[in-house]
Amino acid sequence: MRTLLTNAPSSYSEAAGTTGGTVDKNPLLSAPQERALEAMGIDPAALPSAITPTMIACFEVKLGAERALQIKNGDSPTAKDFLKAQSCLQ
Repeated sequence: MRTLLTNAPSSYSEAAGTTGGTVDKNPLLSAPQERALEAMGIDPAALPSAITPTMIACFEVKLGAERALQIKNGDSPTAKDFLKAQSCLQ
């Protein structure tokens, strides 16, 4: 979700076919963020693959600027974060 807030490629993304068979399901999410969402039953591939400035502003309103920044910097979203911000992803 870090890159969902910045619209920049994730340095943690892993492409399909890498050692261990890890598949990058969403280029905007780091591997740990994808795993956190999957643990909540959320398919990372179903989330947007591009983020608009409107979405970024929405994340900051729904999550608070500090929490949005934490996620942007690589912290994995919690179920509460996702529930608060899911309307921003539409």
